[in-house]
Amino acid sequence: MGRTDPGLLLAGVGGFNLFDGVVDHKLLRLHQVRQDIPDLLPNDTGWITVSLLLVARVAVARRRDRSRSGR
Repeated sequence: MGRTDPGLLLAGVGGFNLFDGVVDHKLLRLHQVRQDIPDLLPNDTGWITVSLLLVARVAVARRRDRSRSGR
């Protein structure tokens, strides 16, 4: 079995949360995780922001690593 890249794993988690938060929660309104709060926008915005930052951080780190290795 091959080696798992933790950065790609984090990017996958962030990408899934980003898709789920934007498409499933906001656009399609398929399901809402928190039904006990009156305004879901701050909660969803927080999760979407964290997910976006996670994906962006991994992308920046991978780009930096590639430029250091000369690829």
